[in-house]
Amino acid sequence: MTIQRTGAAPAADRQSRYIAALEEHFASLREEGAFGLPGPGSDSLEGWFLGPKAENVELLKSLVCAALDAHAEDRREFHPEDPEIITPAVKQSAPYKQAIEALRTDVEGLLGLLRQSVPFFSMRYQGHMNWETTLPGIIGYFAAMLYNQNNVAVEASPVTTKLEMEVGEDLCRLVGFDVLPAAERDGAPAPGGVVPWGHITCDGSVNRILDIRSRRSPTAVRRRGAEVAEVNIKDCCGRGG
Repeated sequence: MTIQRTGAAPAADRQSRYIAALEEHFASLREEGAFGLPGPGSDSLEGWFLGPKAENVELLKSLVCAALDAHAEDRREFHPEDPEIITPAVKQSAPYKQAIEALRTDVEGLLGLLRQSVPFFSMRYQGHMNWETTLPGIIGYFAAMLYNQNNVAVEASPVTTKLEMEVGEDLCRLVGFDVLPAAERDGAPAPGGVVPWGHITCDGSVNRILDIRSRRSPTAVRRRGAEVAEVNIKDCCGRGG
């Protein structure tokens, strides 16, 4: 069954208009604000990943151990007068030993199962759009996970919520928005009347829900060095309300 949308422009026309608007936008950017990859390049990326042959495994081990040690010290320093719960006597009990044995067995089984995963880390694999997870992503996730952060409310995640806001602002700068420093925001007019912000989605499903919502509303897109242009997402994408 074919569904036709009344008044929707053909896909080729929409794509042509979008490409023309995009080229116009890039042409309007100042030279220092244009997208590009200036510079001769470097070998810094080799320090960002574990490596196809786990070449940086010792580095990752040291970072994980540093995060774990720092977190363990934080727990010990929080009301040091409180008694220990998992005492040496508890560790010698039969139920405790059974639980630890089950944990070790399950972890061993999981590690064996995971070896059947897709080798995204290998240069030989080119069958999907994702690749290896970065070392900053791995160690950041591990370190924050120890504190059981929950970004649903700032009182439950005072540190990572602030970090999320900073990441959102970095992404806004990446695509050309001006973001005022925190010290200049109170009472100051936003550049161009636009207050950019962003947040990190927990998965692809939430990301797509937000994308659908954004496509149902006209969006103001600020161009660097140009006036704010009103772009009707419905018309651009041919999606009705």
